[in-house]
Amino acid sequence: MAKKEITYQPTIIYDELECSLDEKFRVLLPAALKKKISEQAENTFVILRGAYNNLVMYPKHDWEDFSNKYLSGLNPANREHAEAIRFFTDGLTTITLDAGGRLLLPKNLCIQKAIKKDLVLKGMGKTIEVWEKKEFDKYKKQNEERGQELVNKIIGGIDLTNK
Repeated sequence: MAKKEITYQPTIIYDELECSLDEKFRVLLPAALKKKISEQAENTFVILRGAYNNLVMYPKHDWEDFSNKYLSGLNPANREHAEAIRFFTDGLTTITLDAGGRLLLPKNLCIQKAIKKDLVLKGMGKTIEVWEKKEFDKYKKQNEERGQELVNKIIGGIDLTNK
């Protein structure tokens, strides 16, 4: 009997959800977020440092797609490629939902990015950013004008100022 081929179904999430980190660095994945993540993720995520003061989480199947497209073609024998791979994947950790629906975030990455208690999980399409709420609010406030400029330039004329 032929094995059924599974077609890749990307995760598409833009929600912004608040939650809390416990003293053991566990976070209960909000149900609203969990139900949007494809079964292809197998309740497993790849988490790594973000470009800002945050972490970035990929559902497993979306990480595999990203890695196949952008990392697997790099040559680790090439010094620049190796450095790019090393820097980008520094701290990369695979995490799985436990029976209680919690993710154990890597303590070293949380400490490095000052992620302590009150979190914002911000969907960014195929990834989920993990921010300390105070840092996320600060980022949004500092970048509000630039954000509006980018929306106008890239998306086109949507007023986000609520005026």
